[in-house]
Amino acid sequence: MAEERTRIARELHDIVAHAVSVMVLQVGAVRHRLPATLAEDREALQGVEQAGRAAADQLRIEVSDNGHGAAASDGRGHGLIGIHERVKLYGGEMSTASAHDGGFTLTARLPLTEYRS
Repeated sequence: MAEERTRIARELHDIVAHAVSVMVLQVGAVRHRLPATLAEDREALQGVEQAGRAAADQLRIEVSDNGHGAAASDGRGHGLIGIHERVKLYGGEMSTASAHDGGFTLTARLPLTEYRS
């Protein structure tokens, strides 16, 4: 039951992080296309864009293990090296550490700075 909750939480987090990133990009694109005569609308969209960026900046991918060993795998993944390479590819940071309860924690943070205007 706990493993299923963790899987669902990870999946939900990924969905929300992706959706927020897409919204920020779309709002920014619309804002930049508005004519100068719609300054109030541009300001409102800029506020939405800033709020979305702030939310996205706070999103982190954190995965914890309880220390009871790895779950069954089909062997097709690339493990920590693959995660590190993907995170680095996008200018992010990744750290790993032993958890206090004997488990293991992986934290990844992906910047959105390249999407800012």
